[in-house]
Amino acid sequence: MQRLLLRTLPRIAPNLRVGNGLDARWLSHDPGVVAAYRADPLVHDRISARLARFITRGGAHVVAAATQWRVPTLLLYAGDDRLVDPAGSRAFARAAPRDVVSSRCFDGAFHEIFNEADAQPAFDTLREWLQARF
Repeated sequence: MQRLLLRTLPRIAPNLRVGNGLDARWLSHDPGVVAAYRADPLVHDRISARLARFITRGGAHVVAAATQWRVPTLLLYAGDDRLVDPAGSRAFARAAPRDVVSSRCFDGAFHEIFNEADAQPAFDTLREWLQARF
């Protein structure tokens, strides 16, 4: 049903906002992070048809362009992400030049790797990557 809506809504109602279907439980293993997210008055569960189409098309475009990537990039992603499919990050990392893109998957981590119960490995990886370049 979502695929049908993604094909149809952007043409007929691009600014229509619908529920994004994200479940906050999958943000982090840290219950405090999830509670803070739920309590944040700036958080909402809406996404426009236009934005959903952009994300869908943009992700495929970026993966297709990965072989041409020239910007030094550190790609960190959660292996147990249930909000965003980690397959896109894996595909980008496989296709991108290894001397330009460094990637690391945090197996078992949920979506917000820097807000996980044990976020230190993500911070360590980021610090090491930055120190090697600057």
